[in-house]
Amino acid sequence: MIQKVLAYILNSSKDTERLLAYSHKEFPEVPLLVPGGTIKKEEKPIEALKREVFEESGLTDLYEFEKLGEADIHNDDKEDYHGHFFRCRTDHDLTEWEH
Repeated sequence: MIQKVLAYILNSSKDTERLLAYSHKEFPEVPLLVPGGTIKKEEKPIEALKREVFEESGLTDLYEFEKLGEADIHNDDKEDYHGHFFRCRTDHDLTEWEH
């Protein structure tokens, strides 16, 4: 089964906590997404998480990594996968974030 990582990235500023989520520019009909992707054979989940977050968001200042859990995910229209879910933080100003 394919292994994937998903990142729930939090940012705190001005007494507000934000979760980084985005819509796909080329597929606006797709619901909001969080950064993530496929784990390569030679990677550990945390390594894949950092790589995928950088590729999809450009963020490199992540910290406070916490693994939230794992689960087998069934997709009717896509391939099933085993997900590794992480929470982490960034100090990046997400009000001006562009991916």
